[in-house]
Amino acid sequence: MTVRGRQRGKQPGATVARGQAGGGDGWTTPATRLTLPYPTAPPLSGGPIANGSATPAVLYICVERSPDAPGLAEERAVEEGHSFAEQRALRILAEITDPYGEPDPARRTGWLRVRAMAEDGAVSVVIVRWPNAISPVSALRQGEITWFRELGVRVLFSWAPLAARKAEGW
Repeated sequence: MTVRGRQRGKQPGATVARGQAGGGDGWTTPATRLTLPYPTAPPLSGGPIANGSATPAVLYICVERSPDAPGLAEERAVEEGHSFAEQRALRILAEITDPYGEPDPARRTGWLRVRAMAEDGAVSVVIVRWPNAISPVSALRQGEITWFRELGVRVLFSWAPLAARKAEGW
């Protein structure tokens, strides 16, 4: 896992592999990445938002990588997610990425981090590009969406054809 942001003695925006710059937090899957887009982002424990007006959100990315264009799908998901958030006055506190392929979100380190942020009250919104990023299995996907809804956290899809719809019923 890599973390982008301020790390002991590092410049904001520097990428540091987990295990460097002072230990781990138990999230050890190397293919999972947490990115803090703003060096001044509030703590993940649900600390106050600096401007007080933007709703705190997390951007979750789980996309299949194309051998012809590695990184392109992830790049598009990130750009789309940030544009979506900006249009809706959402402040992305973190981008969390998991490798594509595990259908059960409960077995993905990044998704568990998203759940932890929601449980801690750090975010009110989870932004996902499309429903299959949560799970291609309808029952697993719906169970996760219901779990977030019961916490009072909205799951929103950033892909334009789905952006106007609520996550319920997926």
